[in-house]
Amino acid sequence: MRSLACLGLAVMLLALAAPAVAEQSWSWWGSLGTGPNQPRMIQLSPGQTSSTPWVHCIWESFELVYSTDGGTSWTGPINHGNPWPWSFASTLTVPTDGHPWVCYWSQAAFDPPRYGLNLGVWRDHTDQQDWRWMGVFGTYGSVGTLSATLSSTGGEPMVYAVTSTWESGQGWCLWFLAFDTLYNVTTTLLDVGNADFKATIDYTPSDVMHIAYQRDGHIWYIYSSPITPGQIRNNVPITWNYEVLPISRGLSAYNWNASIDADGEYVHCSWRGPNAQDQNIGDVRRRSRYLLDGTWYPTAAPENISQSPAAESDYPQCGTGTTTTWQEQCSEPTRTEVYAAFPGSGPVMISSAPEFNNMWPQNAVMNPVLPEPWSIYLHALWSQEDLSYPYTDFIHYKRYRYIPSFLGNLEYPTYLKAVLGESLQSPYCVERSGYKAYGEMRVDYGLSRLRYVLPYLDPSRGYLAECILYNGERTTITQRIEIGGVLVARVKLGPSSCDTVHVTIPRAAYKDTRARVEVVREAGPFACLANTVKVYEKTEGRNGDGALAGSVGPLHESFVAAPNPFSGRCLIRFEAGLDPGATACIHDASGRFVRRLALQREARGGGVASWDGADEDGRQTPAGVYYCRIAGQGYSASAKVVKR
Repeated sequence: MRSLACLGLAVMLLALAAPAVAEQSWSWWGSLGTGPNQPRMIQLSPGQTSSTPWVHCIWESFELVYSTDGGTSWTGPINHGNPWPWSFASTLTVPTDGHPWVCYWSQAAFDPPRYGLNLGVWRDHTDQQDWRWMGVFGTYGSVGTLSATLSSTGGEPMVYAVTSTWESGQGWCLWFLAFDTLYNVTTTLLDVGNADFKATIDYTPSDVMHIAYQRDGHIWYIYSSPITPGQIRNNVPITWNYEVLPISRGLSAYNWNASIDADGEYVHCSWRGPNAQDQNIGDVRRRSRYLLDGTWYPTAAPENISQSPAAESDYPQCGTGTTTTWQEQCSEPTRTEVYAAFPGSGPVMISSAPEFNNMWPQNAVMNPVLPEPWSIYLHALWSQEDLSYPYTDFIHYKRYRYIPSFLGNLEYPTYLKAVLGESLQSPYCVERSGYKAYGEMRVDYGLSRLRYVLPYLDPSRGYLAECILYNGERTTITQRIEIGGVLVARVKLGPSSCDTVHVTIPRAAYKDTRARVEVVREAGPFACLANTVKVYEKTEGRNGDGALAGSVGPLHESFVAAPNPFSGRCLIRFEAGLDPGATACIHDASGRFVRRLALQREARGGGVASWDGADEDGRQTPAGVYYCRIAGQGYSASAKVVKR
């Protein structure tokens, strides 16, 4: 019996460690396909915590399809029209509201006759489609391939791109481009020498750019300082850091078609390099850079992940570090199949379509998450040329499930470095029920609780966590905030109210450098937290609302503001029971600090404050919704104030 039980357990483990299971496949007719090395043409809705996310796909003729059930069924293709001839989709981004942004570019003639580049974004709103274009670049020489990425900094997309131009006497020159939807644009000539015509770009939070480019047969890497929209609008120079050695060091000079992917605390780069015999027969090579120490791994020579050293492999694309896809030549010299490499596995053929030439794969990857912490879901998109009817292409989609070996590393996803004062978003959320958007305010919610992990805290230092809370429902929500199992704050939010709570992170909570934060529902439909958590180093005089962790006092109910709405001055009256150290502050609808108010205490223990609509520097704020927040020892409360 014992041997049978062991045999059954072994069979179960082998089944769970099976390489992969194909789940769904779809094809649509297309004219040109997706084109090589144009990343982000398939995208999952952000922050999904299940294996059935919304999936968006797009290809060059601007055919858009989307699935709301993880690729089981599809809506589309939908063609919204194209305002510019011979345009090419460069990147697809799906913000948190689910309506995609698409970055497009076109090469066009300028007057006087010369080459140029138009760059723009298309916004698929619920009730309208919106194009915004900018002629960003003009040159008398040829313009090379453009790679772009979209960041939704400040709620509006910032387009960051890299391209090259052929300049007489200089050869190929590499340019960084940035463009916002206010039509501000900047172009920067990067000091990389005579680069080849192709480069690739991605970013990490705080809009740090990561660029891989090819030069002299090798793949090189540079990265930027953090970039803000204000830098672009005011033409403030961006600092660039150049690598001394190429990523492709250890290989001979047969390297091109790089694809870069920045995910968590790593930057991953895949490219077409020489085979294991150092011949100019393409194999897919890969290296990853750990951002905390700047080292590229593996250090001796790039990893070779392709199928055969005798078959040409090319056009790789990274996917969140766990997965890379590429096309590889089959036994027939004119036909290629699409392969993928997963953690701990050899190459896996995911196309298996001998009647087609399978080319230019794109991917979106969902790493293991609850409730399936052992499954990687690969959503792949590629172009299929019908060999019976040359130049007839189909766009093929496939969802693929891979189960890593139990001997592998199952700690996914990786986490972002906690830069002090920087916004830490969804990668820190390890448990939630879903996500809600209330106009411009967006929140994570949990039917019972939310869980977050804040990594890389130095146990020898003290920290504050700033939590922005928002209740967009019509009922009151009461919840408590616990860090490392210690109660640090209890908050009551009325309907359509906002609050910003600063709490001390107990030192005992991050002995292992990671603090675990829980927001627990006590009353109301759910627990909620706006998807912004900021971490500050604790200094004298900045102790936070929860400075005495575990000693949280009673809640204060809402207070009265009149007149409300107001146009000149608003008088805000607080209830009795304020302690001598209570403060009153104005915040805008996003939780940003606007003004500290003078709080006049009254004989009965209450207080009154007056706001004239100005910020801390005396400048009048724009009309809109604001929140007056009072905070004392272990309590806080807020009330909405509307300025006309």
